[in-house]
Amino acid sequence: GVCNRLDRNTSGIIIAGKTLLGLQTMSALLKERNIGKYYQCIVKGRVTKKQCVEGYLTKNRSHNKVQISTMPTEGADYIKTEYEPICANEEFTLLKVKLFTGKSHQIRAHLQSIGHPIIGDGKYGDVQTNKRLRKEFRLKHHVLHSWQLVLPVLEEPEFAGISGKTIEAPVPEYFAELKKRMNLEN
Repeated sequence: GVCNRLDRNTSGIIIAGKTLLGLQTMSALLKERNIGKYYQCIVKGRVTKKQCVEGYLTKNRSHNKVQISTMPTEGADYIKTEYEPICANEEFTLLKVKLFTGKSHQIRAHLQSIGHPIIGDGKYGDVQTNKRLRKEFRLKHHVLHSWQLVLPVLEEPEFAGISGKTIEAPVPEYFAELKKRMNLEN
């Protein structure tokens, strides 16, 4: 069974349990926020320092879009996102993003709300930048990748093979090529 989800067109790691115990354990670890979840993305603008941002996310179900605010409002969920520049040029930054909470569209909307939308994002991105990148790089969708999971030490012998491990999914070919062409390789 699948334990987590990714936004449409987000590449990378999805967690699943092969057994009932595996499904229950992974679901509990996710709920308790005991798994480190890291993403890579390319954003508009130059980011120069690591930051942690907090806010409140409200989902508009009829438009499948979310709003981010700095103050709590009725029906809003608390969110926390950390981001760190891996490599930057004058126009774009390759970020490592850590999710502390995991809500729909959280990374995409949170980064957009602080002025650094993910490139290629038709829902939360910068229209003019995306239009240019579609032409220049044939970019078809947002550049967001579920890159790394850091698992805690698990006591059960059934989990000895993954206990305390870090699991990585390399970025897809188009993402790697984009990093290279944009001079964002670390």
